[in-house]
Amino acid sequence: MKISFVATLMLGVSAWYPSSVQVSDIEASLDAYRLAADLGDKHTAFAHAEMAYDKARRLAKNDEGLLFEATYAYGLAAVAVHEPNARAALLEAVDYLETKFGPQSETLLEPLILAAEDALWRSRPEDAYALFKRTLDLEAAFPHSQPLMRARGHAGLARQYLDVRDLTRAKPAAERALKALQEVSVGSNPIAEAGVRKKVGDVYLAAGNLEQAQDLFEEAVDIAKTSPKLFEERTVRSLLKRLVKVHDLQGNHDKVRSYCHTIATWGFKVGGGGILYDPSGRLWPGSNEKRGVIHARFGVNTDCRLENIEVVATEKISEDEAYKILEALVYSPGFKGQVEPYDDFRVSMFVKIE
Repeated sequence: MKISFVATLMLGVSAWYPSSVQVSDIEASLDAYRLAADLGDKHTAFAHAEMAYDKARRLAKNDEGLLFEATYAYGLAAVAVHEPNARAALLEAVDYLETKFGPQSETLLEPLILAAEDALWRSRPEDAYALFKRTLDLEAAFPHSQPLMRARGHAGLARQYLDVRDLTRAKPAAERALKALQEVSVGSNPIAEAGVRKKVGDVYLAAGNLEQAQDLFEEAVDIAKTSPKLFEERTVRSLLKRLVKVHDLQGNHDKVRSYCHTIATWGFKVGGGGILYDPSGRLWPGSNEKRGVIHARFGVNTDCRLENIEVVATEKISEDEAYKILEALVYSPGFKGQVEPYDDFRVSMFVKIE
């Protein structure tokens, strides 16, 4: 009976306190996560972090330090690949840090901002705003701590204000982001730095400050391209598309063509072709907006403009409107070793009804 009791007790304890072998197994998964993250392999990093998190939750419930480490690693990896559980894991890490260091600890800054950015990405503006505001309270206590995180927090708020067309508050937030960014060593985190410049550039673009927006987008491209990690296609492509828009608005047609060709020839896996800038702002409306359809065929020349446009049919929009929208588009040409025109392209496009 004693042996049975002791065996049962040991089994119960092992379910809460990890053995040295189990700890080593969890730490090995965490080491593999860090290695993949350092190499920029986000999906492999997430797989290892998820494995560590799952093991820690099952085997290390009473080892708070190890469970926190696995939880935070999972949150960081999950937010990098936009996994749905990312914010929950980050906020779980925040709870641990608050308990250990208090609600005004600067250790809270990073997980709170990453959670806010995730909420913003998922179109949860109220959650994002609450988290961003909380980081501002922390910044007041640590005005010179973690400048890149502070820059990301202000840039995120600026983006939120811009989304609701509140330039009055967006511009000061953007300026605070740039001020914090001045304290950052350029290249310390290329993709994050580029992201701040992109958000701030969007504010200047909306305010009509085209030259400032152009400078920020160009700086962001240059910085993002220096990333030692795997090529961040979406970041760079989105910046190049912004530069197409800025130069089109300024009438710099040579620059428009140059950036358009860069997008066509860079070999993006996330879609190098298609519409690069729609001056009408009416194509591909949101799901809650009234929409019509344009059915058209056209060619695309090496100046990145449509030619030989034929509006085949329209729904809820006049042919004249359809032609005006299509004639203004900047569109990526084909690429087969060199930039080539499309001879005959057929497409149906949703369009916002005004």
